[in-house]
Amino acid sequence: MTMRYPFSTHIKDTETGVMTIPDFECDLEISFDNRAGITVDAVYKDGKNILVNGDTLSQQIAYAVACNAEHELSIRGLLYDRVMEREAA
Repeated sequence: MTMRYPFSTHIKDTETGVMTIPDFECDLEISFDNRAGITVDAVYKDGKNILVNGDTLSQQIAYAVACNAEHELSIRGLLYDRVMEREAA
């Protein structure tokens, strides 16, 4: 099952650790499958999937967002709780 979730995250420079984009807000398309688990399939900003349709900078930002979301899911944080809550409904 695939659902969209609002998501906000900080994006940091991977080399320096400096926060370059605070409070980046977007929507995530997340899939849940008993075999594959939970995956981030798309990152939407202003209705556009910037993970696959954006320019190089937008795709890099979307990749960082997806990585942050996958980390949040792996530690069973708030995003994980929201996905599981919808999945149970």
